[in-house]
Amino acid sequence: MALGQPWGDPVAGLAVTGFICHVGYEITRDVLHRLAGGIDPGVITAAEAAAGSVPGVVHAHARARWTGRTLRVEIEGWVDPDLPAREADAVGRQVAEALTRQLPEAGSFALGQPRRAGLTPWPDPGAPLTGAAPAARGDRRRPGSGDRGARGPR
Repeated sequence: MALGQPWGDPVAGLAVTGFICHVGYEITRDVLHRLAGGIDPGVITAAEAAAGSVPGVVHAHARARWTGRTLRVEIEGWVDPDLPAREADAVGRQVAEALTRQLPEAGSFALGQPRRAGLTPWPDPGAPLTGAAPAARGDRRRPGSGDRGARGPR
């Protein structure tokens, strides 16, 4: 009976219950978001902007994920194709420093090997395939069985 009112205790109990439910919902939503691999889009934008601000970086692509309580950021950057490897490494170190300043909450950075601008990271989809042709349908050798020599296929 708060302040002499008989309805005071039930109202206070409902207010506390509502607060507990609200906090539980917020925490559960945050945890499920992280477990599902959710990242704030601002982190990706900030990482790409930080990497792109470094002289020598033509383009940068960022990925991020949570590993436990650690935010891991991966940067894939493109540099001038005529840049020597030593200078490309120095650019990578400058990118790491820029990321550390821009994203202090990130606990880990992974910088991919710098790519040369103008070169595609994936083969041209229209290019002919190279390598060994697949085995004919009737040739049912076990994988790893190697060449059977004079005995021929089974």
